Amino acid sequence: MEVHTLAVDGGIVNSSKFRQILATITNTRVELREMLEVTALGAALLAGLAQGVYESLEEVKQCVKQEVFLITPEECTEYCKDVKRRWMVGIERSLNLAE
Repeated sequence: MEVHTLAVDGGIVNSSKFRQILATITNTRVELREMLEVTALGAALLAGLAQGVYESLEEVKQCVKQEVFLITPEECTEYCKDVKRRWMVGIERSLNLAE
């Protein structure tokens, strides 16, 4: 599966350095919405839909129209390659926790 864009939200994406590193080491565009806590907003809006506050999913979608910022990958330096290597080691270790 090829991933072209990562949509991110939550506390850690407050860091512009983290967003740029993420884009660069994954060689993927990172998409950031104006509101950083989109997950919480989405849960609240879907609860409103379930309770009849909103009549349709289309009405809910109108509530979340926000500006989207794109962070594009930069050239991967030696430092970046080292971060990527350590990132992949961490992922491998976490996958082994399930065994």
